[in-house]
Amino acid sequence: MANKRDLKKGIIQICESIFAECIAAALYGPETHRKAAEDCANAIIKLEGHYLSRVSHPEPGMKAKAYYRDLRVQFTKDVNELLDQINI
Repeated sequence: MANKRDLKKGIIQICESIFAECIAAALYGPETHRKAAEDCANAIIKLEGHYLSRVSHPEPGMKAKAYYRDLRVQFTKDVNELLDQINI
């Protein structure tokens, strides 16, 4: 398991690159997709804050290795859903 600092950096980098994709889709995509791209950008900001706080404050009573593995799996799933929304 990577330390918390590396995990946070990874979350931030992924969210930044997805956010850039949303902004590019809003600026250069068709006018009909602008609102969807803006909603996606807002969702990314919320997603980043949610997962950064989860890294800092793990659930009590759960083993650390299992907790962070579950966190990475859930983060990957949420990111893939957002990427699917962008690509529509």
